[in-house]
Amino acid sequence: MARLVKGHTPILRTMCLIPSCDIAITDGVIHAFEESPELREVHLPDNYHELCLPWSQLTHLRISKSRRPIFSPDGILGRSANLVELDLGALPRSPPKKDQLVHLPKLKRLRFSYDGSHFSGWLRAPKLESLDVNNTCSPHFVDLEELSSFISCSECVLLSLSVANLGIGNHGRSLKKFVAGIPSLSRLELRGSKVDWRRLAQVIAPKDSLGGLTNIQHVVFNLGTGHKPLPLQTDAFRFLEWLAASRHRSLVSASFFKAAIRAEDEWRISRLMESGLQILRIVEF
Repeated sequence: MARLVKGHTPILRTMCLIPSCDIAITDGVIHAFEESPELREVHLPDNYHELCLPWSQLTHLRISKSRRPIFSPDGILGRSANLVELDLGALPRSPPKKDQLVHLPKLKRLRFSYDGSHFSGWLRAPKLESLDVNNTCSPHFVDLEELSSFISCSECVLLSLSVANLGIGNHGRSLKKFVAGIPSLSRLELRGSKVDWRRLAQVIAPKDSLGGLTNIQHVVFNLGTGHKPLPLQTDAFRFLEWLAASRHRSLVSASFFKAAIRAEDEWRISRLMESGLQILRIVEF
């Protein structure tokens, strides 16, 4: 079958490789799609270094799980310099080495998950605009300093940041560094994060001494999301109530997992909606 495909894909633009079982791909599949001049979007279950594709012409790449080393200039990413969008379902456990910096000069949108290992220092993407990070290793949270280092290393000017399980604690220096690294941010989404809500209020408020996110246009809070929904904190509601009563009300929306809502929280949610705060959805867990 693969031999019949090779050389007969002149208009193929999108390819999704789904192996029938968890085995190494065959020699035929390795070479079947290397002559695909219009190929732009590829979805792979793993980062197959031996797969022969026209990597340099790809603009969209999704790798469900990277069980093999991926931080290498001569690997898949190193050969895909024209990527505009990259989705890495799970980074490998091994952290990148200092000489394994990947340069993606056209990348604008990046999404990746990791399982608690270090993730900073592997990418330079000066045109990156949208970043989505998820730490899948419960109960650990995305470290604020490491996220700041990743953004700094990438040399980008972020416009949109979405983080699942971000830890925002009471360390003013870390928060100040984080805010300083995203001065152009217009959209911030926090999903199921461990938050010091008073500190976060200082980030949202432009007049604060830490220096706020002055270009922010939309803030989304998905509270209690994750495999184990977090109990809704009283401080979280106070923070949302403060936003609802401020000039930032139109910028903010919130969503709640129903599993995280206690009976005594229902009236607070109703009050927030009455005050004009946009409640996106109440989701069954």
